[in-house]
Amino acid sequence: MKTKATVIITLAIAAAILAVGAFVMYRKSVVAPTLTSTSTQSAIPAGWTTYTDAKYGFEISYPSALTPTTTFTSYYHLPNAWRVGAMPNSSGQAILSIPVYRLDNRLYYPRYFDAEIRIGASSNPTDVKNCYSTYGYGSPTPPTDETINGIKFRAFPLESAGMMQYLMGVSYRTVHNGVCYAIEQLKAGSNYRNPTSSPQDIPQSVLDNYYNQASAIVQTFRFTK
Repeated sequence: MKTKATVIITLAIAAAILAVGAFVMYRKSVVAPTLTSTSTQSAIPAGWTTYTDAKYGFEISYPSALTPTTTFTSYYHLPNAWRVGAMPNSSGQAILSIPVYRLDNRLYYPRYFDAEIRIGASSNPTDVKNCYSTYGYGSPTPPTDETINGIKFRAFPLESAGMMQYLMGVSYRTVHNGVCYAIEQLKAGSNYRNPTSSPQDIPQSVLDNYYNQASAIVQTFRFTK
């Protein structure tokens, strides 16, 4: 009887140990991982054109109706530097601008508006060192880590306003082959309104939609070497 009781107790203890172990494993299995980036793989939509830069080794696609340029236009809160918030004496290169929508009418709302993608780069050691710097960064929203077509970027929300003009957007930055790249989705404009509205005023929702369309262009960026 004593032997039988011992066996029963031993089996009970073993069962308890297995139950605790199973519970612990279950708790571990349901703990959600902390995600620090979002991976995307974007197919090129039909009717889009792909721009390829052999010197800097990247390509980006855009709707064929758009007309890219190799110069950057200056606005009140948006200079023509190779990236927003570039440090003084920075020697980066403005590579490509893809304007999605531009307006300059001086009579109705908005007085001017620009939604575009800009790509700039610099191999200057100081620029590379400060690629992820928050110098000149005025947004209260902290940067985040994002992945576009396998490339890890630090995404800096951009925000500046004053004199009835503004700048908003996102600066995606990464260091690749010793070069700091900045892919920036931007909108700049005037928020002055006439005392009396006009049928020719453009609704803000329409302007915002042009800016949001630029996001799909950013998602096609990839390195070719």
